[in-house]
Amino acid sequence: MNRLITSTLIIILMLISCGEKERIIEVEVPVNCKPSPPGGVTVFNLNGSVTICWYPNFEPEDDIVCYDVYRAVEYDTTYNYIGTVDAESPDPYEYCLNYETDNGIQFYYAVVAVDKGGRESELSLEEVTGTPRPENKITLREHREIPAQSGYDFSSLTNTPQMDSLPSTDIY
Repeated sequence: MNRLITSTLIIILMLISCGEKERIIEVEVPVNCKPSPPGGVTVFNLNGSVTICWYPNFEPEDDIVCYDVYRAVEYDTTYNYIGTVDAESPDPYEYCLNYETDNGIQFYYAVVAVDKGGRESELSLEEVTGTPRPENKITLREHREIPAQSGYDFSSLTNTPQMDSLPSTDIY
């Protein structure tokens, strides 16, 4: 019974929509709206620098001219401009900015897209942090055998292992 009613309604709607009084309605799309924010923002920590990468913003007609990169000391505070990457970079699907900064200091990073009209998108939505660390090797011991040399504190900025049970131990 339900199938019969549904089939009948579909046929009636099709007949009504094919009538002579069919009209095309044009809807105006605003041309001066700001672009959408880029996504996929990622930070790679290096020795004395970070590399911030993101996915491009796919706006129509190549409307994006550049990407501005910002950083802040906390997620919900004011972000300060640190650099720009041209939208026509050598590889338009790998946008990255290398930025020198001090080891051991954490910052939050965000990216905005800028269009031909100079309009900026909102900050990228991801909560992304970076804390550069010195490059070197460290050997951590098995925590059941030598617990005094099985842990490491990333904020120490040293190449010295520590006790695995200390509150500052990040990994063991």
